[in-house]
Amino acid sequence: FGWYLCEMARKLKNGAEIGIYDMSARRVWATQAKAGSDSFDVDASNLVPGTYLVVVYGPDRSASAKLIVK
Repeated sequence: FGWYLCEMARKLKNGAEIGIYDMSARRVWATQAKAGSDSFDVDASNLVPGTYLVVVYGPDRSASAKLIVK
């Protein structure tokens, strides 16, 4: 457990909302990313071991990735 660094392929032109969802589609963590950022930290210390979906929603793009917490 602990902190994870998530990096994006390119910087966000605009801000974005970042959410982590469990496999039941419940949002378990969320934050806002600022314009110009290309990475963000995730505090997974409160997440139970399992598989999650990290989703980045922005006005200029959206992306998702799998996160496995052991």
